[in-house]
Amino acid sequence: MTQAIQDQFTGLYSPQRRFALRHPEKYNATRRNWSHKRRLEIISKLGNKCIICGFDDPRALCIDHINGGGREELRNISNTSTRYYRMVEEHPERYQLLCHNHNWIKKCENHEGVKVWD
Repeated sequence: MTQAIQDQFTGLYSPQRRFALRHPEKYNATRRNWSHKRRLEIISKLGNKCIICGFDDPRALCIDHINGGGREELRNISNTSTRYYRMVEEHPERYQLLCHNHNWIKKCENHEGVKVWD
């Protein structure tokens, strides 16, 4: 969006949105940094390791819904990390940490949206 068009709509947007329109690279970098920090906070609150094998590298840990239904929950909350992390924080008893391998195994065993190889 050109500066002239942005200035024309300045009164319609919040200060944060105006900043995002004028400086998309800075805004996106700030959002990524915030989201990464927030994810690490949530991982810490959930125990910092896979509950099955003890794997503790946060790059390969998943926040898993204990009773399944994660895909549907994400659809219902507009798939935004802010709302998702807030839900995990408010209801930690519904979630667990799994490494990607154990998360995939759980999905296959419970037929959660993946084809089972038998």
